[in-house]
Amino acid sequence: MKIALPVLLLALPLSACVEAVAGPDVDPTDEHGSFTFNKIHLGRQLFHDAALSAPAGQSCATCHDDAHAFADPRLAANGKVTPTSQGATAGLFGPRNTPSISYASFTPPLGAAGDEAGYAGGLFWDGRAPTLEDQAGGPFLNPIEMGNPDKAALIAKVQAAPYAGLFKAVFGPAVLADPDAAFDAVTQAIATYERFGITGRFTSKYDAYLAGQATLTAAEARGLALFESERSGGGAAGCLTQPNGTTVCGCAQCHPSRPAADGTPPLFTDYGYDNLGIPANPNNRFYNDPPVHNPDGARYVDHGLSASNHNPRQDGKFKAPTLRNIALTAPYGHNGYFADLAAIVHFYNTRDVAGAGWPAPEVAFDKNLVHAGNLGMSAQDEADLVAFMTTLTDGYVGGPGMITTARRHFANQYLHYHRAGHGAVTSPSSKRGYTAYVLAKMSRLQGASGIHVGTMGYGKMEGDKDDRACAYIIERDSYQGPVYHQEWYGMTPTTPIISGGMNALRLPGFFENLGHGNVINTAGGGAYGHIDSPAAGARSLRQAYDCWKAGADPVEWARDHYEFARAFESFPQDADKLYPGWRHRLQPAA
Repeated sequence: MKIALPVLLLALPLSACVEAVAGPDVDPTDEHGSFTFNKIHLGRQLFHDAALSAPAGQSCATCHDDAHAFADPRLAANGKVTPTSQGATAGLFGPRNTPSISYASFTPPLGAAGDEAGYAGGLFWDGRAPTLEDQAGGPFLNPIEMGNPDKAALIAKVQAAPYAGLFKAVFGPAVLADPDAAFDAVTQAIATYERFGITGRFTSKYDAYLAGQATLTAAEARGLALFESERSGGGAAGCLTQPNGTTVCGCAQCHPSRPAADGTPPLFTDYGYDNLGIPANPNNRFYNDPPVHNPDGARYVDHGLSASNHNPRQDGKFKAPTLRNIALTAPYGHNGYFADLAAIVHFYNTRDVAGAGWPAPEVAFDKNLVHAGNLGMSAQDEADLVAFMTTLTDGYVGGPGMITTARRHFANQYLHYHRAGHGAVTSPSSKRGYTAYVLAKMSRLQGASGIHVGTMGYGKMEGDKDDRACAYIIERDSYQGPVYHQEWYGMTPTTPIISGGMNALRLPGFFENLGHGNVINTAGGGAYGHIDSPAAGARSLRQAYDCWKAGADPVEWARDHYEFARAFESFPQDADKLYPGWRHRLQPAA
């Protein structure tokens, strides 16, 4: 058993918080109880299982990576070289840029819309999947994506998976005997995970701005004003009056930027369809797929919505994606033509400007002439729009959201999650939503390396001995919590951190209650308060651990460990309380 020596860490001030908004139709406290959570957990395992493709090696998460807003990080790394995703079979590429499934749980089914688009809703770029269940099942049987020849082949892999028992527990012991029923169960589990585990979190800087908790920079503020202005598309004639009487203009017409009437934060999409006149992408490697997958070769034309609903008037139209987390989901456009945000904004602004150099559209029919073409924006305007869109990245808001942001940019950095201000919501005397145990669990889910778990009644922080559950839930791979059993399935543990009055005299009892000493002890007072020196204080803390490890009586241990003995004189009030009679016992023998 090892203990980290006392250290002082630069803590991140992660005390701010906003209310997270769950996706629709999700209530983890419904009548199903643990069933719902088991279904979510099963869906997560299915989503991340790379053994479910043919050949093995590709999961849903391969193209929808958690750390990249559930889009394909492989595309962003290579820009135009690989604007679409490679499937399980090396060398096979899909025809379209992989869309993010973040916030997908809010998408309505495809249907007629009352605006100029004609249609709205549905999943995928062409809206062909009406529900999350349909969306989840499509890639498994797509020969270019996960490549399973049929449902039976997929279910055979599920039967052999380590979570097969959980699958039967959720859907019944006989479900795997019927490939059709089992396939439906697979899609249900993944859809449940997407509704709850991949739900929109609404933790961007812009959300904090709407809540009055953040201030936009000058460029971001100019970008927001332009985003909602007729100057960013359509002019005065292009502004639309909504049923509630408000008028939206510019980018905000297709990407609403204000909360809905029911209070739902803006989703930055109206789910409508448009032909933006995007050129065919000469770097689309789908053109090189064999004829069995692409008989047209380089002559292939993506007809968008019309190919799925067979309405020729919708030729070349694709769904407006959400702009939430847009800065993380490059490249852009249905075929990945644009390598970065600056490029696609410039396209919107100058598509029809003579000499701008844009190729002809892949589909010219009914090209949008209102919201793109020759908008007359300056280079500064374009930069301001990009600046504003970067405020839509989740993880700005404090608490776990900031850990998410830090982990995204510093994958290998030790992240000390300082729970400053947590008492506003986790104090036993403050009944405002969740406990320190929940906060600790959230820290592990978000990728924190360590978090304060309290002092369990042994330090100056409020709490009691049972607070050791806060440490157990983040350090153990399996733990029965106060309500639910938790299986982490190898998720990186988080180190318990203790501080607040933890001097050498308090540590033996603390370690005895916790059952181990594998913690980080940020004992500033415990070291600097030592009567001799901070160095002596640090040694006394290590000697306190050794004392507990040896099962020794602390006063007797002090006889042979000078720095630990001097801790009694350094913290006499604690010594009197914890070890009555210590003065007499430590007196040298006559």
